Amino acid sequence: MNEQNSVLHHRLCGAFTDVSGAQDWMRRVCGPHDLMVQPGRSLRFVHAGDRLGALSTAIGCIEYGADVRIGINDSRPLDSYSISLPLMGDQELRLGGAVFGSDPEHGLIIDPSAYQELSISGDCRKLLVAIDRGAMRTALEQMLGRPVHSAITFEPSMALDQGAALTWWRWVRLLWEDMGHNGNLMHYNGLAQGVETSLIRGLLSFQPHNYSAELARQGSPVLPRHVENLKSALMARAREEVDVDALVSAQGLSPRRMVADFRTHLGLTPMQFLRQHRLQQARLDIVRNASTRYISEIALAWGFSHLGRFAEAYREAFGESPSATAERHRAKS
Repeated sequence: MNEQNSVLHHRLCGAFTDVSGAQDWMRRVCGPHDLMVQPGRSLRFVHAGDRLGALSTAIGCIEYGADVRIGINDSRPLDSYSISLPLMGDQELRLGGAVFGSDPEHGLIIDPSAYQELSISGDCRKLLVAIDRGAMRTALEQMLGRPVHSAITFEPSMALDQGAALTWWRWVRLLWEDMGHNGNLMHYNGLAQGVETSLIRGLLSFQPHNYSAELARQGSPVLPRHVENLKSALMARAREEVDVDALVSAQGLSPRRMVADFRTHLGLTPMQFLRQHRLQQARLDIVRNASTRYISEIALAWGFSHLGRFAEAYREAFGESPSATAERHRAKS
């Protein structure tokens, strides 16, 4: 694998006075958008932050130095969910006829695929977290124990008078401040992905969205021991040639009962669960390497011997080809 696999996070620092430069910089952070500066105003764009290397989450601080409007077109969706909180100044989101204000007491979430417009005041300086939409879906699927086929749509406004939202933003700020120092926790192998996963799962847990009711109904169920054992065995052997029937039989129950219980608690058959887990892990490796050169190697490593069928299953699961994922994350890097 290439050297990017060992990079746990890297700095993102950009400063521009021209609209095209600022727009292109933020395109690599969040995805395609339109940037408009109020006539007669001079742009003084500054962005300082980090991109974590496991799931490609970007955390930073941004200011434009002028009143600007950002347009998101649903025909050119963002690559990431954009979550922001002003440290000073304010911003305003117009979405579907509704207006959502944002200030140091109210954050905003911009969904990737909705037509919307964000106005930012010239004195606004804000924290920004960009979470890859594929990583968001993967986290939700793991929490629900089943595939997710519809886009995750959050309530745009995040009021900090809610305890969980305030704690989440405090954590983001601590991470942002800490990642600029040598020897921070993100330099330690294995921590970066855990931090990203916790941030994403935390957001999915407290911020209302179209799957919140299902998450609330599900709670945190304890899986029956035989289901948990089979799940763990499938994940541990995901890189190997797996005899799923043998693993099912090894749990001491009839195969029909075992498969039925597995489907009841996880929403998938054992074979479907193994396939989904392999696809998710392959995607993480593609994101980490951000190069089309390694896609076939990654697919084979996760048990996909037929590359055409792998590409088809990957597109069905994540809405894009493996090479598109690699190219998008290479552009971000």
